[in-house]
Amino acid sequence: MLHLDGRGYAFHQTRCPTCQIFLNLDSIMTEACYRCLGCQDSGLYCKNCMLLRHSQLPFHHIQEWKNNFFQPVTLQSLGLVLQLGHPSGEACYCASTSPVTMLVALDCSGVHKLNVRYCACQKR
Repeated sequence: MLHLDGRGYAFHQTRCPTCQIFLNLDSIMTEACYRCLGCQDSGLYCKNCMLLRHSQLPFHHIQEWKNNFFQPVTLQSLGLVLQLGHPSGEACYCASTSPVTMLVALDCSGVHKLNVRYCACQKR
């Protein structure tokens, strides 16, 4: 049980499995590393890959490896912005004209603060 309180199965992992960038595990490498408590995968990912993996999973709980232990962080604090008003994965061409606002969502896993951008297109 305590095995997963530390880096667990990812103890020897030094690179992000998606982009292969070196992860900051001992304040020597360059990129901070994150894990998700909601995903089956217990691997460590860089910030950009974590955001890409969770663009459709905004209610997962993320932790950052910092000072030799994991600390909770939010997807909002990492910079995730959900685009509303379009099908998943479809970009809004008017997104730059829409302000980013905060939305508070209740889920069975807790209360989540999310950055959202509403569609500004006329095609709706």
